[in-house]
Amino acid sequence: MTNYYSTVAVHEPLPLALLSTLEREILDAAFQDAQPDGELIHLFASETAGGFLEMRLSELRKAFESLPDKATGVGRTLAAALEAAAAGGSGDDDMVTVDIDEDAWLSVLQDISARMPQQMIRVTAAWTCSKPEPQATGGSAMLVTPKSIFRGSTDSLMAQFIDEASQEIGHLDEVTPEPGPEPQP
Repeated sequence: MTNYYSTVAVHEPLPLALLSTLEREILDAAFQDAQPDGELIHLFASETAGGFLEMRLSELRKAFESLPDKATGVGRTLAAALEAAAAGGSGDDDMVTVDIDEDAWLSVLQDISARMPQQMIRVTAAWTCSKPEPQATGGSAMLVTPKSIFRGSTDSLMAQFIDEASQEIGHLDEVTPEPGPEPQP
């Protein structure tokens, strides 16, 4: 069986003073290896960024209602959890799960980027596996700004390189490896 791994790093350390309590809880759940460093926090996940928050439905509802702007990344994340709880028939004292997937933590980072001096946050991810397979390795890069989230993978970057090289060389329209020798028994 092949095991797949993904590590994720946020390049800019985030000033703790810029984070709301709920943003910090969401990012702590997503980045299990987050490292506080004085007034900053470095976000890193050695095994895929993402996770869950568990709380009583009444606490979730109170947290959502306390948000001054429900259209934020935190607001959308909590709203999705409230919808799931309602669909599941949860009562106020029931424990509910807030799913912190990639879209959730990226939208929280997007809100934070608007409060940062450089107004951008860089995120990279590396993908590997326990069994050497070319299609199971690579990575991605994300640039988070207040208005957009730009994403690219090593595959898209390689396609760009091939396009640029084909303009330079003129014959790389389709890259097909030459067949190698037949394996010997």
